Amino acid sequence: MRLVERGSFGFAAEYFSFDFPPIADVTKEPNEKVLVDTITLLLDLVAKGPQQPPKLSEQQRSEIATRVGMGEPAAVVAKYYGIGVDAIREVMAVPR
Repeated sequence: MRLVERGSFGFAAEYFSFDFPPIADVTKEPNEKVLVDTITLLLDLVAKGPQQPPKLSEQQRSEIATRVGMGEPAAVVAKYYGIGVDAIREVMAVPR
């Protein structure tokens, strides 16, 4: 949707579709590259379906417990090990 001027009647909403042509004036409409870049960026944000639970070694579990125990945010630790925050909570829930 975009606003278009209707002369003395003011502005009105106009619905249109993006064609994403291979070559376009990107100041007026997106081109094919914009579409491909958007899809690529969205791939990391959408659900990827069921995955195997993370397999952490005892050394990694110990490191995680130490880092979180020292106050490092669980989200930062999870990102470092490539696991979810839920896996961090599971590691912290296991008595040592």
